[in-house]
Amino acid sequence: QQEIIATQNSLMQRLQQKGISVEPLAIEDALQILRHAQFELQATQNVSGALQLLQFAQTNLQRYNSIALNTIEQAVGADIQMLQAISVLNVTQTVGHLLPLQQQVQQLTLSAVPQVKAAVTPVVGENRFRAAWQQTVQALKQVVVVQRTATTMVPLLNQQQLVDYKLYVQGLLQQAVWGVLHKNQSVYQGALDQAVLMLQQHFPSSNVGAQNLLQALKPLQALNAQPAVPQKLTSIAVAEQVQQKLLASKVGEAT
Repeated sequence: QQEIIATQNSLMQRLQQKGISVEPLAIEDALQILRHAQFELQATQNVSGALQLLQFAQTNLQRYNSIALNTIEQAVGADIQMLQAISVLNVTQTVGHLLPLQQQVQQLTLSAVPQVKAAVTPVVGENRFRAAWQQTVQALKQVVVVQRTATTMVPLLNQQQLVDYKLYVQGLLQQAVWGVLHKNQSVYQGALDQAVLMLQQHFPSSNVGAQNLLQALKPLQALNAQPAVPQKLTSIAVAEQVQQKLLASKVGEAT
C-alpha cells in the first residue's frame, strides 16, 4: 500500500503542476476501491477485508483539500464505523475452540447409577412362609421406579450406547466447524444447540466432564457465523453522486 500511495502522490503532483484537476482521477480511484470492498462483503462476507479497503480509500482521500473529495471521505468514514460495529466471528479462533472439544467428548464417562439394596429380614421362627412374605414386602418397599422427568437425571446408557453417543456429539461439533468455515449460521447454531441438548439430557449436573463441555459451548453458541452485511456501501452512492455532479459541471463549462 505504501508503494501505491507513493505512486499516486507522484502522479497527482504532476497533474497539479500542469494545472489539471485531480478530482476526477481521485474519485474514480476511490470508487474502484469501494466497489472492491463491496464485493468482499457480498461475495465472501469478509468484513475485515472490506474494512481494510475502506481505510485505504479514506487515507487516500484525506490527502486532498477538496470539498467534493472530503464529502466522499466522510461517507467512507461512516461506512467504516458501521462495519466496525458488526460482530465478526474469528474463524481461526472459533475452530481452534471447537476441535479440542471433540477430544473432551471422547473422554466422557458415564455416571454410576446408584444401586438400592433391598432390606433383608432375617428368618426367625419356624414359619418360613410368613418370614419369606415379610422379606418380599420389605423388598418391594425398596423398589425405585425411574422415569425421565428432568434433563439432569442420571444417564441410563450402557457402554455401547455411550460410544455411539460420543460419535454423534463429535459429528455435531464437526458440523459446527463446517458452519464456521462456510459462514452458515443455521448449520453452526443447530449443531451446537443439539450438542448442548444431548449433554443436558444424558448427563447429570454432577458429571464434571459434561459440565465442562457445557461451559465451553455456552459462549460459542452466542457467536454469529453469518453476520448481516449491508447490501451496498453508502460511500459508493455518495461517490457516484459527486462524480456525476463533477461531470455535469465540466459539461456546463464546456458549453
